[in-house]
Formats: sequence, structure tokens, C-alpha cells
Amino acid sequence: MHPRHSLYKIFNEYGDRATILNYGARVVSLDINVNQNLRNIILGYSEMYDYINDSYYMGATIGRYSNRIKNSCYEKDGKKFVLSPNEGENQLHGGPLGFDRLIWSEHSKSDSHICLEYFSTHNDQGFPGNMSARISYAWESDRTLRIDFAASSDTETPVSLTNHNYYNLNGHQSSIKNHMIQLNANEITSIHRDFTATGNFESVSDFVGNPTLSLILVVKSTSSSKKTSSISNGTFPEYT
Repeated sequence: MHPRHSLYKIFNEYGDRATILNYGARVVSLDINVNQNLRNIILGYSEMYDYINDSYYMGATIGRYSNRIKNSCYEKDGKKFVLSPNEGENQLHGGPLGFDRLIWSEHSKSDSHICLEYFSTHNDQGFPGNMSARISYAWESDRTLRIDFAASSDTETPVSLTNHNYYNLNGHQSSIKNHMIQLNANEITSIHRDFTATGNFESVSDFVGNPTLSLILVVKSTSSSKKTSSISNGTFPEYT
């Protein structure tokens, strides 16, 4: 492992363990104590080399802006901001040197939590403003691993941080087709064929039976309604 790469292990009273890597502030493994046996419920790599060359954002913190920005630009108050593209003409998950490809610094830690931070300079990947970002992983008393994001900038700038874990609650030896997905939302964003948002919202009920699509869309939370479906039902419709 490179001298600047650090692994952090945090635990709870039930014997569960999360392993966090400062490269990309990402979750390397999430081991849950099941009948005195640890079960890793997220996908990851065994070698650091694979994380450096990763193209799937495995377990990573995504920023400055998660999802796709069409044509790698946006306008605000009549001014056009041109961003760094990394998926054809579009920008995906913050650009070619997004938060997933950066080394984060330790801010604070304990046995049950780790907080990492990164300072993104003005015009980083085309975004305006000097921005400080923090991510905290912490075990809750109910065995929940809580992920909190915070960011501040000296200039108005778009920011959308998220985590990019891939889950398999059965471990790595079986399919996820028996998993259930629940969306606490009424609407999701519709998308173009290149997966960029159209700017329109559609009812979640139209996509029940199609949770694979729901997973890659931005959820607009408007109430506490819950839509649940099995992953095995997932199919992709035609895009506009």
C-alpha cells in the first residue's frame, strides 16, 4: 500500500466492522456479524491497485457532483460554467479527478466512527469556489452504519455528494435477485438514452417492477410513501 493510503476499521458492540480507505473516502468492506460469523455485504477489491484503476466507483464517495451533467456545462445567472468531461461529452460523478480519485485527510476518529475531509480548490474539474467537504462513517446503536456528508464553499456552486456502495446482503456467494428495494418517494427523474436527466419527474408507481432503473435515478422525496419491489423484476424500457 502507498504510504499515503490508510485503512480505518470501525466497530460496534455487536461485532460488526466497517473498513474505510482514505483513497476516495470509500468503504472497502462492511462485515456484519451473523451467528458469530462475519459476512461482507458490499462488493470490493482485494488489492489497492484495483481501486486505483477502478471504473465502477466501488464503495467510493462521489463529488463534487454525483450523477451526470449533460454536455459538461451549466448556466447560472447568465454565466456558463464549462466542466471537465469524462463520459463522452458529459461529466459523470464529478469528472475525471472526482472525489473518488483523491486522498482524503483524517479529521477525527474513534472506535466506532471515522470522519475524513478534503479541500477542493476553485475551478477543480471546472466547478467554481473553494470547497471544503467532509464525510463521516459512524455506527449507530441499532447497528446502522450512518454516512453523513457536509460541504461549504466561498462561492455559490453546485454540490451533490453520495456514496457508491454495491450491496449484496447474502454475501458474495449468491445473487441479489431476491433482494427488495424500497423508495421513500413519490417521484423520480426521467432520463435520456445517455442517462442524463431530462428535467422532468415521473411517478414512482410507474416504475414498480423496474427497480433496476429506479436505482440509477435521482429520487425526489415529496412524502413518506413507500414503493417496494424485487430486483428480479427489473427491466429497462425505451428511453427518449
